[in-house]
Amino acid sequence: TRILVARGVKQKDGQVEHVILLRETERKVGTLRGDGSMDFKERDFYTKVKNNEVICELKPYIPPQSGYTIYGEPIPGKLLGEKRFKIGKNLVPSEQNEYIYVAGSDGVLQIDSSNKISVENKVFIKKDVDLNTGNLNINGTVEIAGSIQPGFHVQATGSIIVHKSIEDASVEAEGDVIVHHGIIGKDKDSCFI
Repeated sequence: TRILVARGVKQKDGQVEHVILLRETERKVGTLRGDGSMDFKERDFYTKVKNNEVICELKPYIPPQSGYTIYGEPIPGKLLGEKRFKIGKNLVPSEQNEYIYVAGSDGVLQIDSSNKISVENKVFIKKDVDLNTGNLNINGTVEIAGSIQPGFHVQATGSIIVHKSIEDASVEAEGDVIVHHGIIGKDKDSCFI
């Protein structure tokens, strides 16, 4: 005959409320061409997102439950999860799941220094458009504090504002193109606005 003398209870771990980024944001150094060479102008400096595209998931708080050993000693449950990201502006709960957040409009995915995730429809480039940024293709407006260097391409669904100049570059905007210092082109095929 089996007689139960003592029984323990396994603890249940909980989780802290935290946000998981679901949208891939990997930046590339360039794009590999068919001949095996690298095009350093195609870098995907910003991650474009569309309206209603899934961006992140909010994991709700779940309290831990303590267990105990066969001697009645408590075994505390742990709080799992890492508070790395925060939900920023232009992210809205999905209609299908309140914990899934989607983009509230077309734009670019930005994560600031405090790890706040936002969808912005205006991008500010602090310097020139050059090999550091690569070509830009932005959902929204782009403002460039410097110049667009020769051979680069900037495309935006909004306006393009250049505080210095456009030098032998290609620029396409569905909104306005505003250039503060001027446009320089060697011939009609090298500079396109």
